[in-house]
Amino acid sequence: MKQGMGNAFATMAAGGLQPLVEVFEEAFGRGAASPSAVCVGVAALSEWMPWSAQAQRLLDAADRQRISRKLREQDRGALVLAYALHRLFLARVLQLEPGEVPLRRDDAGRPCLGAMPGCTSLSHSGDAVAFAYSPLGVVGIDIEPRERSTGMADIAERVCHPDEYAALPAAAALRNEALLATWVRKEAFLKAAGVGLACEMDTFSAPEQVVLHTGAAGISDGTWVRLQAFGTDPDSILAIAAPPELKVDARCLTPRRANTHHALHASSARTDPFDPARPAMAGKALA
Repeated sequence: MKQGMGNAFATMAAGGLQPLVEVFEEAFGRGAASPSAVCVGVAALSEWMPWSAQAQRLLDAADRQRISRKLREQDRGALVLAYALHRLFLARVLQLEPGEVPLRRDDAGRPCLGAMPGCTSLSHSGDAVAFAYSPLGVVGIDIEPRERSTGMADIAERVCHPDEYAALPAAAALRNEALLATWVRKEAFLKAAGVGLACEMDTFSAPEQVVLHTGAAGISDGTWVRLQAFGTDPDSILAIAAPPELKVDARCLTPRRANTHHALHASSARTDPFDPARPAMAGKALA
């Protein structure tokens, strides 16, 4: 990111708080994002709440209008932080000022970067938010709190392909966990395909670590993506769908004052050349 960014937003500091941009820089870590990797960032919104007022000032008019449609103040506040952190994440990855990031939304509401190369994806659920950026090819990301697994049994046949449904564990807790993990992988895949939930999940299988063509979602001119799950903390499940030839540079974005660090790690080992990396603490890249 350009050196002038911190100065440009230094006036945002209030109540003795360190400026949001500086705090985010520290949380992201000193290492530059690899230009040949998919960059992933995960944050707990509650840890960033002290900077809500500063986050509001990072939003553009379209962001504010979209947020204003939410009825509950709690939902509006969460989106302010999610959108601001997404912009800061992209600014750090692209080495731009936050205001220079051409972050827009297409007609379907998906985040995009206009004419700039690369694709981005955002997922927000409960207190968790996750971002992804791919310099080459499509990307999709989804994160869900594990507590939502308790209601998954009621929609199992809508989530699972018949083969997946037949392979579900018999024990209720394991079954619900497997269903939520399947949902998260499939939503990440459908985001990468660009169709979202317009495609029924039960029409295709999406095993973890598989390389799957987006044609499975009905895309005639599609591409290949690898589905990969990550453990962010005991409370959430995360999955990404990204070009199989790219490694994953994943970071937990924890502000220093939160005094809480979560490891972000691949949920299962990979032995091929696209092995994601080892667990890392907040602000450290998975190399």
